[in-house]
Amino acid sequence: DLDTTLDIDKMAEVTVLAHSRIYTGGSSPVFFPDGAVAWNGDTVRAVGDTPQVLAQFPDAHVLEGKNRLVLPGFICGHAHFYGMFSRGMALKDPPPADFLQVLERLWWRLDRALEDEDTYLSAMVCLIQAIKCGTTTIFDHHASPNAITGSL
Repeated sequence: DLDTTLDIDKMAEVTVLAHSRIYTGGSSPVFFPDGAVAWNGDTVRAVGDTPQVLAQFPDAHVLEGKNRLVLPGFICGHAHFYGMFSRGMALKDPPPADFLQVLERLWWRLDRALEDEDTYLSAMVCLIQAIKCGTTTIFDHHASPNAITGSL
């Protein structure tokens, strides 16, 4: 497995994730079948073929990528964190016939039942799941007439 332990003394030095399959994304995407990413702190210093990146940073702390796939962070432009609580939820009413009934029978009922800690925990669960899937930026579209103070 990939060693993900952090050593504070090594934070200033460059770290290289080597021998990974890297896809850069963007408007001019590049794929490196034996790629490496070099960084220190929160700054990426180089992305490229493993031999070239290792030559550029010969004193780097090297993590073995073991051919894992490395992608840029994904962006989700529309999410409903509190909707996490509706997964598998059965409605006591007949199925909604239109969007207004969906709001009335599911979302607005859920909104009225939420407390501060519920809103916080639903966000934490969704954020943890997002990070595990590579999503690094999320816009939570929590809007409702019954939202608790501070939840929006």
